[in-house]
Amino acid sequence: MAALLGLGDEACDDALQELNRAGFLDIRDLLHRENGRIRLPEWLGDHARRRTRLDAADGELATAQLRFVRWVLHQGQLADRFAAGPRLTVADDVLEREGAPGALLENPEEATDPAVAEARKLRAARWLYEERHTLFACVRLAHARGWDEEAWQLSEPVWTFFLDHPHQTDVSEVFRTANEAAVRAGNNIPAIVRTYSQLARSLWQSGRTDEAADALRHAAAGARMLGDSVRDAKLRASVVEFRGTLNGVRGDWTSAVRDFEESRELHRAIPNPYGEMLLNYRLGEAHLKLGDPQTAAELLSVAHATALTQGRARMTGRTGLALGQALRLVGRTAEARGFVEASLEAARGRKSDLGAAGALDVLAQVADDEGNTVEAEEHRNAAEELRRRHGLA
Repeated sequence: MAALLGLGDEACDDALQELNRAGFLDIRDLLHRENGRIRLPEWLGDHARRRTRLDAADGELATAQLRFVRWVLHQGQLADRFAAGPRLTVADDVLEREGAPGALLENPEEATDPAVAEARKLRAARWLYEERHTLFACVRLAHARGWDEEAWQLSEPVWTFFLDHPHQTDVSEVFRTANEAAVRAGNNIPAIVRTYSQLARSLWQSGRTDEAADALRHAAAGARMLGDSVRDAKLRASVVEFRGTLNGVRGDWTSAVRDFEESRELHRAIPNPYGEMLLNYRLGEAHLKLGDPQTAAELLSVAHATALTQGRARMTGRTGLALGQALRLVGRTAEARGFVEASLEAARGRKSDLGAAGALDVLAQVADDEGNTVEAEEHRNAAEELRRRHGLA
């Protein structure tokens, strides 16, 4: 509200108090909870929209909306960086917006206690989850208003949310809108490449592999026009990785391995330790699919140790789950259980229901191997319930 008003914190607080005294709003939730908020009653929202139409000066509404979109973009970038750590992004940081307080997010890198740092990462990931509809709406609003830079830049924090929650039904539409904005702006090849790649992944996650392949062809065409910077080199390697992942989705794991190995070499040449870790993870998954769990376990062990050392919470969980699958298949069941249980805990901390369901699936298999059929059934039922919440059971 302070961002929309544009008059600073005190003016916003005064307006809230006035509404409270008039009996229009109960603001106790704002005062007594860390993340308290108010939803306007329907009649009051209608009244506010009517007064806007009657009272707003020429251009005032658009100016207020742009302040709000940029505030959300700034908060989203902070949450993205705090939750995911340094990663490949193509958007410049938005300067902090004056006149509006920031979200209650703290930098994990400034914490001396590892447990505090981890809690801050999880808080940032939860912010992205809680504010996902705000992020989506701002992408649509920015595109409709012609604010193309803001529209495609918002796709970056949406991407980090999407990696934890890959089956959100409206994410493909959000990424398509962001991509259209980047193409329409036409002055940033890295943004065009990145948004086509983001769109491709969201499409194949929903089974639309032909559309995903078409988006990746556009990304690859743009990648050939990139320069020699480190970021551009990472983008080229990323497009090759995406091609490999799509080949895997289509069941062509042999081609996927070739793509992942090519991408890993591109990351090594930069060098980019995070990218190399990610491709070791991808290769480990591919070798699991090809029926070679021993090679998979070797690759995933390296990837997991690197993710842990780099402080990559989400990738530590994902590599740990895949490593647990590989260890189970080579008969190291007790070790497998430890990695999978840690992955389950991490997914729950990030409110990633589908990540938790995947971990529960593997825990059920581990329990079966150990002869614990009751435990196995409990895990399968819990996984099914999580998927049912998202219409995927």
